[in-house]
Amino acid sequence: MPVIPTTISFPSRALICLGIVSVLWGTTWIASRQGVFFMPPLQLAGIRQLLAGAIYVIYFTYKKRPGPRAGNGISSVCCVC
Repeated sequence: MPVIPTTISFPSRALICLGIVSVLWGTTWIASRQGVFFMPPLQLAGIRQLLAGAIYVIYFTYKKRPGPRAGNGISSVCCVC
């Protein structure tokens, strides 16, 4: 994988990424809270997971990178779920 030089220092990038994750998690909580007025919570959670999985597949397809393979810990993740 090629290393791309950046002008942003590591602590600054980490804080930016933390902010992005916080905003995304916060908006999904608000969407879930509003969504339970229109559909059951389990159905809403299923739709949320389906959309997240679709975004995951689209991202790795676009980047032309392989997704998780057997032996890379995916089996243990599946057992936990």
